[in-house]
Amino acid sequence: MEQQNSNTVSGSAVNNLVQAARIGTVHVHAAPVEPGPPTEEWAELVFKSAVWSQLRPGGDTEAWKWQTVRAAEELARVRDRLAPPLADDPWQDPDVVRRFVRAVGRLPGTSADGLLYPAEAAVLVLLPMLYRLRTMQLACGERPTDGYGEDHRRLADRARTDPDLAGWLWHRHLARQAGLADPAAVTGLRAAVTGPEVRAALLPAVVLPALDGLRRGIGVANPEFLQELRDRERIDCDEEQYVRPKRLTLLTALAHALALENTALPEIVADHLGIEDPVVLSQLHATLRASSWGGSRELPVLKAECHHQAVVEALREYIDHADELLHAVQRTLDPEVTGLPLRLSAANVAPVPGAFKETARFRLDERRMQALLMGVQLYRDRDLAVRELYQNALDACRYRRARADFLARDRLGVEDSGYRGEITFEQGIDAQGRPYLQCRDNGVGMGEAELRGVFSKAGERFAEQQELRQEREKWRAATPPVELYPNSRFGIGVLSYFMLGERMTVTTCRMDPENRCGPELEASIYGPGHLFPIKPTGAARTVPGTTIRLYLDQEVLPEDWSAVNVLERLLGIAEFETVATHGEHVVRWEPRQLRQRADHVDRRGGVSAAGKLVPWEGAPPGAQVIWCERGGDLLVDGLYISSVASRSDTEAQPTIDVSGVVVNLTGPYSPKNLSVDRTTILDDVSETLHALLRPAARALVEDDHGLLTDSWLSAVSDEDPWLADLLTSTVRQVVSTAPPSSFLELVSRGGFYGTDRKFVPRSDHSQRFPPLPTEMNSLPWPWLLWRLLAHRPNPWSAALTDAVPELDRIGCLLPALPSDQLVLDHLLDNSTAPAPGHVVNRGSALTYVFKMQPLLPKPLSVVAQRLRELRIRDWWDSLPVSVSELRAMRGAVSDGVQLMRALDLTVTDEVTAIAAAYQRIPALSVDGYIFDRGSNGTLEPGAPVPLGYLAAMSRAAGHSMVEMARQLVDLGLSIDPAGIPDHITSPTAVLLSRDFDNAAPWVDQSVTPNHLLRSAVLSGRSLAETVRTFEDLGYSCPPLGDLPVTEFLPLVSRFFPPEGGRLPIRHTLDMSSPLFLAIAQWIARRSAESSTFPEGSTADGALMHLFRDLGMSNELVTDSVPFAALLSAARDLGIGPADLAARLNAQGLPTSCVELPFDLPQHTASRLWGMAAHTVRHSPHVPLMAAVELKAPLPRVAEWLRVLGHDAPDPVALIREAIPFVPLAEG
Repeated sequence: MEQQNSNTVSGSAVNNLVQAARIGTVHVHAAPVEPGPPTEEWAELVFKSAVWSQLRPGGDTEAWKWQTVRAAEELARVRDRLAPPLADDPWQDPDVVRRFVRAVGRLPGTSADGLLYPAEAAVLVLLPMLYRLRTMQLACGERPTDGYGEDHRRLADRARTDPDLAGWLWHRHLARQAGLADPAAVTGLRAAVTGPEVRAALLPAVVLPALDGLRRGIGVANPEFLQELRDRERIDCDEEQYVRPKRLTLLTALAHALALENTALPEIVADHLGIEDPVVLSQLHATLRASSWGGSRELPVLKAECHHQAVVEALREYIDHADELLHAVQRTLDPEVTGLPLRLSAANVAPVPGAFKETARFRLDERRMQALLMGVQLYRDRDLAVRELYQNALDACRYRRARADFLARDRLGVEDSGYRGEITFEQGIDAQGRPYLQCRDNGVGMGEAELRGVFSKAGERFAEQQELRQEREKWRAATPPVELYPNSRFGIGVLSYFMLGERMTVTTCRMDPENRCGPELEASIYGPGHLFPIKPTGAARTVPGTTIRLYLDQEVLPEDWSAVNVLERLLGIAEFETVATHGEHVVRWEPRQLRQRADHVDRRGGVSAAGKLVPWEGAPPGAQVIWCERGGDLLVDGLYISSVASRSDTEAQPTIDVSGVVVNLTGPYSPKNLSVDRTTILDDVSETLHALLRPAARALVEDDHGLLTDSWLSAVSDEDPWLADLLTSTVRQVVSTAPPSSFLELVSRGGFYGTDRKFVPRSDHSQRFPPLPTEMNSLPWPWLLWRLLAHRPNPWSAALTDAVPELDRIGCLLPALPSDQLVLDHLLDNSTAPAPGHVVNRGSALTYVFKMQPLLPKPLSVVAQRLRELRIRDWWDSLPVSVSELRAMRGAVSDGVQLMRALDLTVTDEVTAIAAAYQRIPALSVDGYIFDRGSNGTLEPGAPVPLGYLAAMSRAAGHSMVEMARQLVDLGLSIDPAGIPDHITSPTAVLLSRDFDNAAPWVDQSVTPNHLLRSAVLSGRSLAETVRTFEDLGYSCPPLGDLPVTEFLPLVSRFFPPEGGRLPIRHTLDMSSPLFLAIAQWIARRSAESSTFPEGSTADGALMHLFRDLGMSNELVTDSVPFAALLSAARDLGIGPADLAARLNAQGLPTSCVELPFDLPQHTASRLWGMAAHTVRHSPHVPLMAAVELKAPLPRVAEWLRVLGHDAPDPVALIREAIPFVPLAEG
């Protein structure tokens, strides 16, 4: 301190007495009057602090103390300027400074070396104020609207509506930021201090690491952090003063832990904000202000009375963490400072008397959780332990590369340090006969802090360590920045090692930020619950890295288990050189090269890519795209991913249908969220994949190396329609010239549809065009014309234009996309949409659009637009949507309404309300089946409610039919409860369904003759009794005189056995049709003529066999026996088909023709009938294929089919009807 010479007399002491030239007057100067105790809060804290009692002897202690008091007053003025903008911040805790300063006074120590220099005391007591000012400055900054709750995602959503919770997240975010120790901000605060000695003591080399240490937690004791600090710094002042940065940093961190800052309390406090019975912040602050540390110096005990159970739990958990920090500081400072506490206790944390009763809380059983985290119940597969070993070694190598690259850029000005990582796996048997698996890497290694922390503590994520966060901040300031993307997700992966064995040894050597190797350490671990010593080996290492040896448990592993096979299955692309060895089996992965598995290896559940590979050379850093001839995979960090969670929830699809390409996502492209077993991506990565595949597809089309073929694109389309669409569109954009009739020329001209590959000429030219693809059998005429005309000339288009010449004048066709086949196969099946305006359940068809969303990741509006372009919307009629169609959507009614309206279809409120009622009232869905629009199996507005349906609903609901009818009236349905019986007996109720199964379709109000006849047969009643039963229930029936087959029913029942059905009359033959009447009359006549009918006559037996098969097809010519059916029967009887037809006609049994046309030979007729078997009426497939194969005009083929007994429509009329619906390109 500065010295002042003066004459003073103080008490009995005389100092510096000066005699004047002439003794006359003696001037006695009294000492300056010391100021009284300060009144400003911070200044008073400094003045009363216990640190002043723990100083080294010597030095002007009082002068330092008073200058520090003045500094506190000056800093308080800065505080007062910052306070107004924070007045509304509920988390501001001014009292934390008092608690912090008091904690500082407890800690310095009592040994000789533990005593403080006065400069150190000044810094220690001012650091709480500097910390408070920096947190206030940061809190005054503009708060971002999102992102600061990233580490607390569970709370982030709630925080949007809870300002207290949002404030907690904001302050936790600030506490992790490097800005707390911002040099410019700290320099500004130093400038507010006018005392030169104290300002000199507040060295940046002292204050900055101390503030930095406050956000590190237990990591403040990490040697890598402390080794950057000097042991002592000399202060620029007159007397000899020092500050010891390491000691001050550690003591300040420990004191801060004892100060109980509100936002540093565990997350359980935030969990109880904004809920029923919440934590009240004013009460929390009162608890912290009134808290105190009692007990002895060796065992401080926190005393706090809490108004909420969550605060009790939080403080107890907080003290546990503070105790861990204390032990870390003890290990670092001992034996220099001997006066630190031995333990911290929360024994006196208790509720405010009468505030609340003890509550319950979900807790974890540590041993059971350990068993879960190291067991197959969680991971499902022991092989994943090998995956974890690899990924941890990968992180270690990435970390070392980042450190080395940063040093190269910072010190040498070069980007690449030249580091080459190496990972090796070795499976074998040691000298004691113990099987082991060893993983060795030359990565960053571990020190004692890492072994005690992130390695051995479940839940401690490598990526979240504060040291790493701060180091990454420095790296990002390099030119260019150094980035590290750890793959650590949960911090529990090490526990999975114990799935393979109970014992492991770890040998490791840490590389520090200056590229220096620390001591080699070794640990032997005998299980997850065991204590393990960490011992230095004494070996001098020049290369860092870690070796983990697991001793395998042969009782849980198959005898032939091999880690090499596991890696082959899971590891597609290694980032660093990787070698796996098991005996003579050695497998090597070159860095960033896709390694194909052997062709004989089962590829299920692992990397599948094989064959020719075409990598995308222009892939951005962090991503790889490799086109492959067979298979295809999605990899994360080079490792196989088996599934991706659906975008609607976290339930994963069984597989990822990646085909034709391998995409490896690493670095900035790596998804944030994976399942615990790392086999499922929980994020929506579709946009990421699409952003990579679009330019990669263009590069492939520009130079495909022979990979892009029709068969390859078709295979891709089967598994990944979106990718096939992208490739097809890219070909059309990029390819301007291609050899005529080549695949690329066909695609560039007409797009690509799955069946189009059939139009590509074969390489051997053995057959210009193969048969018409059977996949086209389900296509209605417009879309068959679309594909055939797109690839003219071909034999089928020629046959079509011969029949309908105007096809030559059709406009420019819409280019096809591979996904169109998926759409058309499910939306335009001939069985449901044979002709324009046909009654079809559009909801059932459109449901597939939802199912296709994972395969066709396009917005709904885009899918709807494609349906319009394909003319599907025009093909369907425009009637309002029915209830049955909305029910067929299966999901929420609102989703179905949205989709229907996206297609400009009308959905009325009445329909929506009834569809929603089906989801509320289970009795409405009596059989769970959803019927096509137009059937009476669903309740529709304005449509009558079938009596059979009402009876079924009443049985399901347990109500009377009248009561059920009243409920339907309330839904706005057309039904009059008057005259409805209370119930209907079961034997009668079964007759009210068309198929006699108590389910829809139901009998209409007018009963058909066919149903009456079948009902009589089933019930065993006479026809008159059956008619009376229906009429008593209000049905109308035809007169009995109009049912001439009545007397033949017993005979027909006798000779048409059931064969598994309820009715003896099989199949669909109408019992009221003229053909059935003729058969019945023939049976009656022949059975009367022969007592051995039909076995007594070969002819009778053959005809009965023929008649029993009638009705198998729905497409027979009405009321006649198909002539084609006579061909085999005539051959069996040894007569000609024409002769058999004549005999049947003579018996009153009509046939579709009496003989074959002159231009239709019998063998051709048999071939044509075989082609027509099981073909629906409107299908164009058979007549067109037959026309080409038989070289006959298309209309003539249709005539032949009708002659043979197939109800084939006029193809010319169908084609002309279809032309307006052929998809055409715009313009």
